[in-house]
Amino acid sequence: MTRVVQSIMLIGLVFILGAAGCNKGSVPIKSDTSTIDLSDDLSKYRPRYEAPQNTVSDGSNQIEQNRALEVTSDLSEKLNVALDTVAARNDSLGFVQGYSILVYSGSSRTTADRTRNRLFDIVDPDDIQRLDYDLPNWFVRVGQFYEQIEAQALYLKIIEYYPTSTIVPQKFPLRK
Repeated sequence: MTRVVQSIMLIGLVFILGAAGCNKGSVPIKSDTSTIDLSDDLSKYRPRYEAPQNTVSDGSNQIEQNRALEVTSDLSEKLNVALDTVAARNDSLGFVQGYSILVYSGSSRTTADRTRNRLFDIVDPDDIQRLDYDLPNWFVRVGQFYEQIEAQALYLKIIEYYPTSTIVPQKFPLRK
């Protein structure tokens, strides 16, 4: 019996709090914007800037004279050395980080073959369709892109036919 009374009291308390939360003072009302005065003078708060000394006055427009930049240090030699070391390191790795479009991932070889064969009709033959087997799944991947944005155009073509396809990061072997 006490449980029933407690339940009724709890329901009543929730109802009272809900009704109290909906009174006019707690619900925001959109005010009429026509009564707001927007004619305050804010010019005293604006920052003031003086014109630079190297300007030429041309009537109402002011044109700033161009000056040649003075180079105090030349970093091209250091940059060339750094780029050469990065290129040598990348050549020693044998792989480059990139992106491809994963169209199918599953355990059925026949579905992977059908997906790959259908992709020949959808995409250009220049884009490589790879069928990879990585125990226990088959993968159908399309394209080799260095940046993810490069894959977007082909991805938009493929997603019309395969909405579950996605762009995934992948390592590609360097071609020598």
